[in-house]
Amino acid sequence: MKKFKLLILLILAGSQIYAQQPDHSKLVVGYYAAWSIYARDYKVLDIEGDKLTHIMYAFFDATYDSVSDEGSIESLDEWADFGHNESGEHSSDDETNGNIGDLKILKEQYPHLKILISIGGWTRSQNLPAIAESSNARLTFAQSMVDFMNLYPWIDGFDVDWEFPITGGTDGTEKIGGVTIPAQPHTDNDHKNFVYLLRDMKEVFNANGMQEKEISISMGNNVMNAANQFIGPGNEATFGMTTNIMDYCDFVSFFGYDFGGNWNDKTCYNAPLFGGDNVNDPLHNPTGRNQVLDQLIDVYMNDVGIPADKLVMGLPFYGKIFEGVASTGAVAGSPGLYECAPRDGSICEVPQAPKGSWDNVFCENSGSIEFCDLVQGKATNTHQYLETNNPSNVSTAAAADGWVRYWDDIAKVPYLYNELQNKFISYDDSQSIDIKVQYAKSLNLAGVMIWELSQDARNTDQGLLDVVATSLISEPEYFDITINFKNQNDTGIQGVSVNLKDVNGAVLETINSNADGQVVFSEKESLVAYSIDYSLNDFGFLPSSISFESSEFDGDKVLNILGSNELSQIEGTVIENGQSLSNVNVVLLNSEFEELERLYSTDGSFVFNSLLNNANYYLTIEEDYFSSDTMYYSNLSSNQTNQEIIASRDTYSVTGNLNTTSIEIETASVSLTGNNENYISTVNSEGNYSFENIPAGYTYQITPSLSGIVFNPQTKETTLLGSNIIFDFQEDTGLIFGSIKTGQSHVPGAKITLKLPWTDSNHPYLVIPKIADSNGNYFYTETELSGYNKILTLKLETWENNSTTFYPSDLADIPITVSPQEFNFNSLPVSPAIEINSPNQGQITNTFGADVLFECFISLTYQDETTTISSVVFEVDGTTVTTSDDQDIYRLLDSRRFGLWCFTYL
Repeated sequence: MKKFKLLILLILAGSQIYAQQPDHSKLVVGYYAAWSIYARDYKVLDIEGDKLTHIMYAFFDATYDSVSDEGSIESLDEWADFGHNESGEHSSDDETNGNIGDLKILKEQYPHLKILISIGGWTRSQNLPAIAESSNARLTFAQSMVDFMNLYPWIDGFDVDWEFPITGGTDGTEKIGGVTIPAQPHTDNDHKNFVYLLRDMKEVFNANGMQEKEISISMGNNVMNAANQFIGPGNEATFGMTTNIMDYCDFVSFFGYDFGGNWNDKTCYNAPLFGGDNVNDPLHNPTGRNQVLDQLIDVYMNDVGIPADKLVMGLPFYGKIFEGVASTGAVAGSPGLYECAPRDGSICEVPQAPKGSWDNVFCENSGSIEFCDLVQGKATNTHQYLETNNPSNVSTAAAADGWVRYWDDIAKVPYLYNELQNKFISYDDSQSIDIKVQYAKSLNLAGVMIWELSQDARNTDQGLLDVVATSLISEPEYFDITINFKNQNDTGIQGVSVNLKDVNGAVLETINSNADGQVVFSEKESLVAYSIDYSLNDFGFLPSSISFESSEFDGDKVLNILGSNELSQIEGTVIENGQSLSNVNVVLLNSEFEELERLYSTDGSFVFNSLLNNANYYLTIEEDYFSSDTMYYSNLSSNQTNQEIIASRDTYSVTGNLNTTSIEIETASVSLTGNNENYISTVNSEGNYSFENIPAGYTYQITPSLSGIVFNPQTKETTLLGSNIIFDFQEDTGLIFGSIKTGQSHVPGAKITLKLPWTDSNHPYLVIPKIADSNGNYFYTETELSGYNKILTLKLETWENNSTTFYPSDLADIPITVSPQEFNFNSLPVSPAIEINSPNQGQITNTFGADVLFECFISLTYQDETTTISSVVFEVDGTTVTTSDDQDIYRLLDSRRFGLWCFTYL
């Protein structure tokens, strides 16, 4: 009897462990941010481990010592990582507290969990290029990981978040806690060196008996750049490699978010699954793939060649807010979408997004809105606009304030818009997350990755992680495709051979239409791309074929196809300015303006064959940057030849303002160059300029010109002009700037030299000479100093300036900040103004007849108010006093002498 009870207990215990892990075979990778313990109040032990397979602990730093040529990992927050006991679960006997200690407890609760330390991230990837470039640094970097896992054996591996190889990453303008994040350096071989880094990690792990430890990376979201940033099985030969990231990674994830954001100054989606085809959409790319999730997956699977069963798709638990949204109706039926929403550039050095959920530092706004904020108001700045118990709906209070939820059935994401407040929020909810998970399943991807766990709704079954868990165990949806073939008398056409094909054109199924002219393809998986073609001798059909994008196949489809054996054709050419227009889409529409057929013509010619007689047709073009007339054919009954569709290129305006204090602003001009043309605009008294009717679809450079003035930026570029553009310019006084004088006279033509130290392989030792302008001014721009953190020396050499010595002559080790710094030079001493601040204007009297300690303050400033004063020597009543520092306020003390002190400047 006792043995029987024990067996039952063992079975129950086993069931409990099994119930604590996901009931599916996919990976669910959740990032946990170390800083979540602070304002967000989300602890490691709050993580729902039963819904995850992996936790990525973000972030540890990658450090590089250029002297020893060694790399290592390092904690970014010792208190968060090892110090605190916020969970209350650690005793005085525990060797490890903090998040790392809590991860040990979490793994004991959920033994199936794999815990990886994530290295780098957005703000801490700067040393990865140097580490990856050096064999010794790679090996020591990997060994430090091994040492860490020996010390904390519950850590199951490392995830390298290099943001990003080759191109991208921080640009040196962002601040966190008042500290400027350095620009991300790059080398030409980052992508190759990344492979070598992963190889050395794997080899060092194996050499230390850690074959079971995992390695992963998280890749970027730039659709156009990704295939040049990461080397996989599909492109290793292109780069002359015989190995790639998948030879060493257990799996790889990629960012399925931050496709669009506040930096576009135009409303758009954070994480659209599909779309980007609207020319007003900042994510639209007329020259290639759009900046959307399904296109990124295509790049990673087909260009980089990542196997589907090793590829993990990123999901965001946050969105982006835009304010000051214009209301032009850019997209009919979707108010607020793709509208101008400029960031605030009036106060801070870098234009600021609106305040996001946790933004609380001046001039450091992210504009990020977390799901827990939208649903539960958990944030420093609350945006609680969704119903807590049904987050698919806007709350009653939010609706009364003007908030409306919209669903984009192309992008497959929601957004919130408030027309009264001109605010727009792109985000993901249960509907969009479910669709994305189902899409990942339809492609047989390895699973999904989440940034970031603390952003989810708390203590509820309405969280996004709940949606992920449910979606992964649910069966895919299946739908039917019903096609009815009929003639113009509404009679079914029997015997039509119909092929259902996959995205690669392989035939999945062939069916002939029955006596009623019907074909049914039953139970086809949703969110999968299909194409259908059909044929019958001597018959033509409208449309001539059918295709479904994966985004479109989300329900049963019923299609009515018209067929006839009385046929005609329309043949012709698309003409622009008397010439054939190449590379154009010609579209055939029915009388209801529904698309029947589309031809892509490389030379402008087109032929639509097998058109049914006695029907009405429209013919037009659909091409970015072009408009055309529409040809109408009523009751077509014969061949139409030599047809001409007249197309014209769209035009837009480019306007803006030159912001300068110059009184000669009306002598300024602005040039616009592109398409082998150079346009010139004058400038009015307020600094405004304007270009009208500029041809669309070309890249233009806009450059202002005003004698003696340099503008920031010196030139701007608009890529593939597709809308009216406003470009403003600010007079550039430089990041490092100043004047060069002799006394009060300017010195035009003086030569000043700035020297920069070796910083990395992309930023070597550099000498930048400058010639003072006609007003004796000089400056160095942010672009010239980008990537450096200090100036070795800034001076005017005597031998280069007509044997004239300019002061100061010893400016050295100047930190480069994001704020402009002024350094003035003068060849003559300028008499300082002396101000004595003491009782009775310098007359100090002891009214009590006793020795008293008195203080007298002397304030010195040069007439130009900026020149540094140092090592000033005074004679005080015959006694020489030398100042001890470089400040311009000096304190002189005396305990006996009364009366007026006499100051002599030496």
